[in-house]
Amino acid sequence: MAPYTVGTFKTKLNEKDEAATELYDFNASALTFVLINAVKELDERTKGLVKNTESKDSADKKSASSADEGAGYAESGLLVRTAERSAQAKPSEVFQDGSGNVYGRSFRPSLPEVATLMPTIDPLETGDLLVADDILPGQVRLAMVPRDPRVLGVATGEPGVCLNGRGPSQDGITEPARVARVPVALSGIVQCKADASAGPIAVGELLVTSSTPGHAMLAENPAPGTVVGKALEPLASGTGLIKVLIMLR
Repeated sequence: MAPYTVGTFKTKLNEKDEAATELYDFNASALTFVLINAVKELDERTKGLVKNTESKDSADKKSASSADEGAGYAESGLLVRTAERSAQAKPSEVFQDGSGNVYGRSFRPSLPEVATLMPTIDPLETGDLLVADDILPGQVRLAMVPRDPRVLGVATGEPGVCLNGRGPSQDGITEPARVARVPVALSGIVQCKADASAGPIAVGELLVTSSTPGHAMLAENPAPGTVVGKALEPLASGTGLIKVLIMLR
């Protein structure tokens, strides 16, 4: 999904610049498009399952039900089924096929952000503002420069949706045990560290990186690619955690 949501563009940050600077751009509409199409496809699959179930007689249903009890198992409240039993699944159930794909009518997480796991060598905390690491490409690090166009998102603790998760590797050791990875919120609402030294932050103000490590500050005439989000809570002075709507632009 990342190639469709994260892109780059070039622009001159200052009038005196001779060359354009390459910046990151996050397209939240692409994520929305993917989710909408996934729900449509899921709806079609559900209709097919209902049709197949209704076409079987009561004896077949009893047989399939008995087989399901041996083939499936409950995990975190979800009924996990093998591919052979997926045709007998009810529309209200969630099941997993033999390839590891999980099917259900809709997915409605209770937490308000979408994040992706990214590697880092910095000791990070929830709420830290992060930028792309130019020394270690593909990693993230703490934001430390004002109005940094490399800004990517905010370190979060328990995101509603977490992308880029990985299972055990071939040697049996999970990657998080070897490489430190942090959930980086790319969309939604998160708690973000902020510094009001550059000016009081009001609700609705745009935010950029500041000279205080890992903190956002009030944006005044921000350059393209430097905005991380919009403040949903005020901060009159000092530093603190405030709710921020992530909207990279």
